[in-house]
Amino acid sequence: MAPFASTSCSSTQDIKDCEAVYNCCKGIAASKGRLEHILASRNASQRKELGALFHALYKEDISTFLRAELCGNLEKAVVLWMHDPAERDAIIAKTELMSQYPDFRALTEILCSRTAAEILRIREAYRGLYKVCLEEDIAQETVGPHQKLLFALAKAQRCPSRDVNICQAKCDAKRLYGAREGRIGIDEGAIVKLLSERNLNHLRAAFGYYKQFYGHDILKALRRETSGKFEYALRIIIKCICYPAKYFSKVLRVSLDQLEYEALTRVMVTRAEVDMEDIKAVYREKYGISLEQAICNQTSGSYRDFLLQLVRWEATSQPN
Repeated sequence: MAPFASTSCSSTQDIKDCEAVYNCCKGIAASKGRLEHILASRNASQRKELGALFHALYKEDISTFLRAELCGNLEKAVVLWMHDPAERDAIIAKTELMSQYPDFRALTEILCSRTAAEILRIREAYRGLYKVCLEEDIAQETVGPHQKLLFALAKAQRCPSRDVNICQAKCDAKRLYGAREGRIGIDEGAIVKLLSERNLNHLRAAFGYYKQFYGHDILKALRRETSGKFEYALRIIIKCICYPAKYFSKVLRVSLDQLEYEALTRVMVTRAEVDMEDIKAVYREKYGISLEQAICNQTSGSYRDFLLQLVRWEATSQPN
């Protein structure tokens, strides 16, 4: 089928790539790995441009087209990848909030690892997609201290600066000790306020000073003194902030071992443009096998090929 329209401002290669995507999905042309390479080798802005060109050529939204033409794990991974990052995070958040048995891992990962500006964009995308505020859904679907923590993170009150105030970081480390170990029970409000208002670099520094002052990291204190969903969320937050490559390499390991494809897809898609090289290095060091080989061992077909393209993303993609 020929394109409905053409666009003079687009490169010949981009037009050919759109045609290849269309033809591969329709079975007009069979080229192993071609579809996966075209889509996975583009960064967010390039995917947006490809989507606009595809719409100009075929009068179809590329994500809607791919959702209709593909199936299974490949369809879920490709469609999630094609979304704008903020829109993608909003979709992941909504999917988990509407899950019958949510553990809120994905939502916690998103809210704790994004800047205030990124969370604001996620909230805008969420409202645009679902006509409701993210905070309203969090309030409705969660309870107790865990709700307070997620709600506070979703309000995007984090300091926009990336700078670290050393004196304040040391004070925050002592405040964490006071909230954790220097009293009976814990001061949940103090912990929520700190995690939701300080920037990520500042929090890393505060956690570092905590270990320097008290001889153990705060994760050890959490194991001793908290339990339940609040402790679960705190552990995810601290690991994501302090040891992101280690944290996500473990999520990938568990998801591959247990064939949890939703978690595998989520991490591969959301981290490919962020820190995939770091994750790959930690994975090999920790588990004695490359991430590429682990994916080959546990997945198959076009889904495997697409994930492998994401693993190699930094090596194959050229930003605009």
